Amino acid sequence: MGVLKCEAGTTGEASANMILTQLEPQLLRGQTYDAAGAMAGQTKGVAARICAKYPKALYSHCALSNAAASEKQFALEKWIDDILQGKKRHKLKEMCRTRWIERHEAFEIFLDLFLPTFCCLEEMAHAKDVAWNRETRHDAQSFLLAISQFTFIVALVFTQKVFAFTNELSVKLQGRYVAVVYAHQQIQCVKDTLKRTRFRVDNFHEIVYKEALLLASNVDVDESVPRLASRQQHRQNIPSDNTRDYYKRTLTIQMLDYHVTELDSRFDDASSVNLNEFMDLLPFKTGCF
Repeated sequence: MGVLKCEAGTTGEASANMILTQLEPQLLRGQTYDAAGAMAGQTKGVAARICAKYPKALYSHCALSNAAASEKQFALEKWIDDILQGKKRHKLKEMCRTRWIERHEAFEIFLDLFLPTFCCLEEMAHAKDVAWNRETRHDAQSFLLAISQFTFIVALVFTQKVFAFTNELSVKLQGRYVAVVYAHQQIQCVKDTLKRTRFRVDNFHEIVYKEALLLASNVDVDESVPRLASRQQHRQNIPSDNTRDYYKRTLTIQMLDYHVTELDSRFDDASSVNLNEFMDLLPFKTGCF
């Protein structure tokens, strides 16, 4: 066992050379590292470089990171069982960059498990025993600080609610069998619903905002707005008479307008005309069979 200073750098080549100079490489029968590219990279990582010279030094991925993840998952499940007894969902879902449906589901699950997740992070962040290491406590403190902001809670609730308008449409459009006309009708229906919601934005905002207030009160987070500066560079200082009005103007209205604009740009009137012209070519329209 030893501790070495990486004087030549921490690249895969430098680390591999340093290790080999400290050991008898012909006796190596195994090596294990974390998932960092410099260590576990398939071509230029330490493990690959050593295996290329000494094939008997078999590489296996370090199980410590998986064990730590399992401990965190177990801690979260304990809080879920304590707070949401009988809940079927016991695991958070990662955000998917490509699949819209899974992104909505990730928001929905996180909102559903927000309270036990908050309590679990709080326990990790303030642990005084050796149950959690320093890195875990630091990460927990950072995450806890982020989700303890009222702005974050409001944005989370409203994003999930607005995403819900297009979620069912996304599911149907990605189905195995989707008729063109039916799909177009569903798109138009969602567009109309969003526009009606935008027209009655006060009612929609009031309902969702009350849900955000309830969620915030469950974790002792006070209703507030971001600090306004006399010269704001990164966001607008939107005037408002109260906190409700501030989030209606900065969040609710802008999110609804964005969704309506995006749907109109992707499925505009020209696409409707093209669809009608295409339908004229179908047998039941022309009378040809």
